[in-house]
Amino acid sequence: MSKNFTLKGMIALLFGFIVLMSGCSSNEDDSPFQSDPFYQGALLNADLELLNQYWSVYEVNYQKQTAEVPKTYGNCDRDFFTFLDDGTYKEYIIPNSGCIPEEQDLQWSFDRGIITLANSFKDFNEMVIVQLTADKFVFRAKYDFDEDGEEDIFQFLAKPYSPNESYFYSNSLEWDDSINNKIRLTWSEYGGINIFDRYEIYLSGENCDISKSVLLATINDRSATYYEDLDPPVKNQLCYFLKVYTNKGLLFVSYPYSISPEYLNVPSVALEAPLVQNDKISLQWQKYEGLYFSHYEVVLKNYFDSYGSISQERSLIEITDINTTSFTDEAPPLLKNPVYEVRVHNKLGKQNFYNPQVVASAKEANYLPDRVIDLKSIFNFTASPNETVIFLNGGKDNFYDSYIMRYNYGTREVEAYSNNATAINGNGRNDLKVINSSIGQELMYLKYDGISVYDPQTLEYKYDLKLSGSSSLNDFIYLGNDRYLLLDNSYAYTVVRDFSNLTLIDKQEHFMQNLGQSGYNVLQINDGRIIIGNRDSAQSIIFSINAEGNLEDKTIIDVPLTAGSAKETVFNPRDNSIINFRENRMYDLASSSFRSFEQPYFPVAINVDGSKILGTNNNPEWNLDAASLHEKKVRTLNLTTSNLEILETEGYSHYLFENHLGQIVSLSTFYKRPKANYPYDRPDFFIEIVVP
Repeated sequence: MSKNFTLKGMIALLFGFIVLMSGCSSNEDDSPFQSDPFYQGALLNADLELLNQYWSVYEVNYQKQTAEVPKTYGNCDRDFFTFLDDGTYKEYIIPNSGCIPEEQDLQWSFDRGIITLANSFKDFNEMVIVQLTADKFVFRAKYDFDEDGEEDIFQFLAKPYSPNESYFYSNSLEWDDSINNKIRLTWSEYGGINIFDRYEIYLSGENCDISKSVLLATINDRSATYYEDLDPPVKNQLCYFLKVYTNKGLLFVSYPYSISPEYLNVPSVALEAPLVQNDKISLQWQKYEGLYFSHYEVVLKNYFDSYGSISQERSLIEITDINTTSFTDEAPPLLKNPVYEVRVHNKLGKQNFYNPQVVASAKEANYLPDRVIDLKSIFNFTASPNETVIFLNGGKDNFYDSYIMRYNYGTREVEAYSNNATAINGNGRNDLKVINSSIGQELMYLKYDGISVYDPQTLEYKYDLKLSGSSSLNDFIYLGNDRYLLLDNSYAYTVVRDFSNLTLIDKQEHFMQNLGQSGYNVLQINDGRIIIGNRDSAQSIIFSINAEGNLEDKTIIDVPLTAGSAKETVFNPRDNSIINFRENRMYDLASSSFRSFEQPYFPVAINVDGSKILGTNNNPEWNLDAASLHEKKVRTLNLTTSNLEILETEGYSHYLFENHLGQIVSLSTFYKRPKANYPYDRPDFFIEIVVP
């Protein structure tokens, strides 16, 4: 058995050793009192009630020599011990100069003058009572002091001791965070030697200043060891402390205990399935049953998760009446299957967030507004020149399988879908075109290996136009008289079409240097000429096309054409200029000189007669957080007067064009989106007429 079994550190002799009893008593002699000096003179009929007080050892006797036992640390109280009526032996050892005792518990029993101390492992030691009165406790114990293998007998003198009772309560106040939805303070029950009077709970002032404290509660029940603050003040930090009183007066003041309300858990409320009726969405939820209620907040979201990079939300209403558990959205969003969430805020500034593993506080409404275009992303679009129709190539069910949609924004109806999935063009350019030729009006979609032809009314696929020998087609234009110009990464081709057949007229190499497989763009300009550019080149190439369709008069000019996510360079026949939307510059083709414009910062188109530049100030590279500068505005620059007009919109504009009725039309989204080809699970595209 270890020498450090019991009375550890309690009896420090002048020799510096610690008295600890170890070993086992002999059971060979049924009358050890007659044969073993350790047991001789044991007080057989000791009054055990006298043991139930605090004792401290003041003297030790060894081989008829007596020494005083000092304090372990001079600035602290003494080590002490006691015997409780329930059979518990407690000793309190001062381990360092901090003066806070460490407590050790053992079980004690008494038989014929012998106290046996035992731990949970059934190890035991013995104390032989020699004398026991109200003011003196003399006992013997064994300890192998000289380490010769033989246990030596020591006799100790203990006297009643009154310890500093604050030892029992140092730092005993704490927040019971196992109950994390309310402020519940707990402490140890008073178990000292005096008569309990009361506990007092205080709220400190700012920065835990106890001199400016407020009494919250007085508790006279000793066993009541917790307090719940059901009406705390609204502060970022709450600080509490405890006072303990006995019949001797104030015993103990705890250290201030600081609580941050942000760590409180706010229970969620269960939201029922939204009810959609007559373009209104009604919500009903469970009444809040927690504490510190401030208000409900009804939030509209495009995703269940509130933490994703594309997750966006809008607060619809705050309801301060805890008994009001319903709300009707009478102006539902232009969003397919919107998500509604009911959050609870407490008055301390904390709110709950959606956690489906706890309770379903967010639900999806089964709703598709008639104005919403049911596409998750849009890669390409083009407008009909003579109808309120826009052709959209986008993903309906997923990102990769895109279809062409004929959408009538005048009637808000999808009039047709293409009957085959279109291959997403890797350069993502605006490669849908409505062509009027001798064959009639057709919708054409450029692919790398050809041009797919569709009936523009039914979107029935007709066939592909392919030119043998061409590869990696980048662009095409209709020249008239059933002639087309095709452009790949090396050559420009003029061809004539006979229904599904293309016949080569001429082929000319354009850029001599290798600029990659993509990024080439061609525009038809004045005087029967075309201009070819590349997004990575500061120069462009002009060809003339003669009456037979041959390419001639190749000229290099210092005018850059760019091709990227949209037609970012256009020809303006009004003043024979190239407008580069990437650079916000207008180039004169005759002189290659340019002039710049500031706004709109992100132009996307010109109007029909070339008098206005249409665009927005929304940067596709911006983050989509609530602090971003995205605006619901369209800006038009008058090229004649240089006046900038700012027009309000319902949504965030992505594409703009002027239709055959002279209206500025915007393809917009209800929520912020980097680009139209960026996929969202919940479609929110719609067409709006931008009204001056």
